[in-house]
Amino acid sequence: TYSHRLQAAGEWFTLDVGAYRFSPDMHLPGDVINLLGFKTACYEPSCPPASKEFPPPFTFNYTAPLRRIVDEEGMPAGYVTAIRGMVDQILASGGQLFLGANLTDLQALHSGEVRLVFGSQSVLTKMVLLNLPRASFLGLPSLRAATPSRTVQMAECVKFDTPTKFFPPGSFSLGKSLAKAYAFYKDAWWHNHPNLTVGQ
Repeated sequence: TYSHRLQAAGEWFTLDVGAYRFSPDMHLPGDVINLLGFKTACYEPSCPPASKEFPPPFTFNYTAPLRRIVDEEGMPAGYVTAIRGMVDQILASGGQLFLGANLTDLQALHSGEVRLVFGSQSVLTKMVLLNLPRASFLGLPSLRAATPSRTVQMAECVKFDTPTKFFPPGSFSLGKSLAKAYAFYKDAWWHNHPNLTVGQ
């Protein structure tokens, strides 16, 4: 998820690109967001069960209505709010944050420590929490070499299953159907004038 703070028509808002909704019965991120105490609101005004958000024949294994983090005024605060909240907790507990540092390797040492390599510099630590996309994980040579081959093979696997039960032949084209588009309007007339914020 990428959260971007924007201003339009004199109002500030946060635009999330990616997974910004969650069901409170999801342990991650629901438990984290609840633990951090962030205010949330239903994503859809009618607050339908999450399982109703997906059209048949798809199923979703959560039932609590999908929610998003909101600010004091009830406006979307952005998924980045949860990330910042976790970072604040880490820093308050004595952890360190390195921004703009490109992790080039991770080496597990026999002492139990971990060496994080950032180009020509490295840091020793006893505890590491990694949240890496698969390409970044696969790009860490020592970590990749120390990872069981089955796990590496799973990380290398990119497969889109398109069962004919869900996708009749010819109805789904990779590279054309997996896209989102966002448009910005100087005047979102349907919202600014008749205040049509729900419906189609």
